[in-house]
Amino acid sequence: MLEQIFGSKTRVQIFTLFIRNPDKSFYVREIARITGQYINAIRRELGNLERFGFLRAKSQFKKKYYGIDQSFFLLEEIKRLFLKSKVFLENDLTTALKQVGDVKLLVFTGQFTGAPTRVDLLIVGDKVKVPELRKILENFSTSAGQDIKYTLFDSSEYHYRQEIADHFLEEIFSNKNIILLDKINIS
Repeated sequence: MLEQIFGSKTRVQIFTLFIRNPDKSFYVREIARITGQYINAIRRELGNLERFGFLRAKSQFKKKYYGIDQSFFLLEEIKRLFLKSKVFLENDLTTALKQVGDVKLLVFTGQFTGAPTRVDLLIVGDKVKVPELRKILENFSTSAGQDIKYTLFDSSEYHYRQEIADHFLEEIFSNKNIILLDKINIS
C-alpha cells in the first residue's frame, strides 16, 4: 500500500526502519543488509530523504551514518501514516496465518507492542504447514521492513508449558501483548 503512495519499495523500507528506530543511526551497508535491497537503490533513496529533510547524515569512523532529523516538520504525520499502514499489515498477516493450519492462538508481542520479549509472535496450532508459515512470515518481514521472531507450538506442547508455568510463556503474557485469535480460551 505505501509503495503506491511513496513510489518505491526501497523508500518505504527505509522509512519503516527509521520510524521503528527513531533514535538510532545506520550506515549504508547496514541498511542494505537489514532491508535486503540493493546498495545503489539504498544510496539513491537516502540521498532523496536527506534532501527532503527527513534524514540527517554525519560521518563517523570513515562511514556515513543516517538518522531521523527530529525537527523535520512532517515527522509526526509520517509516523501516523506508517502506524496506520502497520495495522493493515497486521490484519493481513492474521488472515494469512489462519490459512496455514488449525491455528488456535495468535499473540503479537515484542516489536508489535514495544514489549521487551524474545519473540514477536506466538502461534499455537495443529497441522500447521511450516513451509507456508515461513513464506508468509518472510513476505511480511519484507513488507514491514523488520524480521519477525516467532515461536510455534502445537496444542499439546502449549498446554504442557502452561501446566508447568513455563517462563517463556510467562514472559509473553506478563508483558504487553495483543491476542488476535484465541480458540483455546487463555483468558
